[in-house]
Amino acid sequence: MVKYQLTPNQKEILRAAAKGLRDKTVKRQWNIYTHGGEWLGDGIKGFPGAIEMGLTLTDLRDFEEYGFVRLLNKNGGYYLYEVREQTILDAVNSDFEDPRSLLQDIPPTVIVEQGAGSYLNLTVSSQHVTQTINASTSLPDDVKVKLDEEAAILYERIGETQKSHPQESRTLEKHLRRLVEDVSEPEPDKQDVTESLSRLERAAQAFGSIAGIVGAIQRIGEIIATLPFMQ
Repeated sequence: MVKYQLTPNQKEILRAAAKGLRDKTVKRQWNIYTHGGEWLGDGIKGFPGAIEMGLTLTDLRDFEEYGFVRLLNKNGGYYLYEVREQTILDAVNSDFEDPRSLLQDIPPTVIVEQGAGSYLNLTVSSQHVTQTINASTSLPDDVKVKLDEEAAILYERIGETQKSHPQESRTLEKHLRRLVEDVSEPEPDKQDVTESLSRLERAAQAFGSIAGIVGAIQRIGEIIATLPFMQ
């Protein structure tokens, strides 16, 4: 079994969620209220004390990636998450060892083991990014073409580094997907996109000048900077 790639604070938050789910103080749906990346009002309804524990939108996205929660609705700064109780309980009970492949529905022949308990499927992830870009209702067609081309180049670069820098490659690819998802929203949020791009740029720093990764990300940033909502 492989370990979930979680921070110590994320594990503590999930332990608190598991305890609350057992005693019914944590609900099976969480209502999230934000504006410009900041919490509004109570911030989150359905998980008392989560904000005080340091829960962030980035944590929620990580939890979604691992299947602990599922996004049911997003409208501007409002998010509705469904909590997958058994998945959280199983993770906590196993001390965050994942009994499943992180991509259990993908044929094993296309999964590349990265070491340190992480898996990266470049083919499937690249297809997801392309589909997300092309399905966007907010991106102009010419921008879609440019972003798709640069994302394809970046996936080629990640393919060259996945053996020498497994965890760094996985982190970079994760932030690339999140950036594309943010920028492809029907009404993209400038701060969300800016923060996602910053995380991607920081992840690239781990490679230095290896394989031209920094240059590829700079070009993606330049494309995004031309979009009207970024002005």
